[in-house]
Amino acid sequence: MALGISMPVLTSLRTRFVVPTLLLAMSEANAMPPNVVHIPSLPQVQSIRVLWMVSNKAPAILSSRRYLAAGRCTRYKCADWYTNVLLRSDEDQYRSSMRMSRTTLEYIFSILRAHAGDIFTSRRGTTQIRTDIQLSIDLFRFGNYRNGIRVHSVADRFGVSSRTVVKSTESVLKGLKRLAPSVIRWPNTQRRAQQAGWAGSSDGFDNCIVATDGNTFPLEYQPALHPWSYYDRKGRYSLKAVITCDWDG
Repeated sequence: MALGISMPVLTSLRTRFVVPTLLLAMSEANAMPPNVVHIPSLPQVQSIRVLWMVSNKAPAILSSRRYLAAGRCTRYKCADWYTNVLLRSDEDQYRSSMRMSRTTLEYIFSILRAHAGDIFTSRRGTTQIRTDIQLSIDLFRFGNYRNGIRVHSVADRFGVSSRTVVKSTESVLKGLKRLAPSVIRWPNTQRRAQQAGWAGSSDGFDNCIVATDGNTFPLEYQPALHPWSYYDRKGRYSLKAVITCDWDG
């Protein structure tokens, strides 16, 4: 099956192949009514055979092409930024791009691989691009907005296709959603005691087990409904959130 052929097109091609095959079988079994299929100067059996040959060759011709649309332009891209810039950057530069440390990213990658590995495998059993690259693509998109998260721009930066960027985003979000119930939960008694002791000894906050802070998430466009409700003090349209986490973030 060639990539680039949509499912409705393939379904139509299969139908056009099956119908002439049934007609040919009925004709050879003398079960075909006369003059159902007619090509000038050819008997009905020969007409059905010609129709069957054409319908049989059509999927092969279409499958030999990568895309149905002619005149597509080549889009050049390179993965050097990920391999030679991001992976070799210092901790501050890495945090600026990914909005988290390497240690945190590696931890998220390890639990995704352990508990949501099936999400990053296609339905046909073939592997997708590496999970750590998919996670990096998502984190880069989450940490930027406006032109910085355009699908084509991210695809060019990571050296992948635009479709890969979209599917990577979907896969990572599905994986994080699966992990959410086991990760986002109130700490137990032992954990609360551990966090309270650490907060008191390191920052002077006695008996403090979590930290709560507010944050804004900028929106790409002005909302159509009640836009003034989303306008913040920084002159942007955004969603406001209050986030609570432990001292490990």
